Amino acid sequence: MENLTKVEETVLIAIWQLEGYAYGYNIRKHILNAFKREFTIGNLYSVLNQLDKKGYVLKSIGETNERRRGKPKVFYTVTEEGMQALKSARKAYNLIWKGLPVKAFESREK
Repeated sequence: MENLTKVEETVLIAIWQLEGYAYGYNIRKHILNAFKREFTIGNLYSVLNQLDKKGYVLKSIGETNERRRGKPKVFYTVTEEGMQALKSARKAYNLIWKGLPVKAFESREK
């Protein structure tokens, strides 16, 4: 299993949180609202392609319609491998932050 970049992790979490409604526009909007981070469409699809190559997401093609000029939506879901990568990333962060008191940051925020 490959380590996730922070950007890949953000996109993968968004897909997981969207539970079946994860397609380009929704993923981008969710990341902006939830993480206050903006992605260009090109950047987002680059990350989605990386996650697909790693086997961390599955793509499924939705129906076409006239509003989309005949282009179908591409939906994404997190695979079991993707969930394992997220669990591994969370475990790594917990180990890094373990033992650092929250109060250590309070004096620096003032």
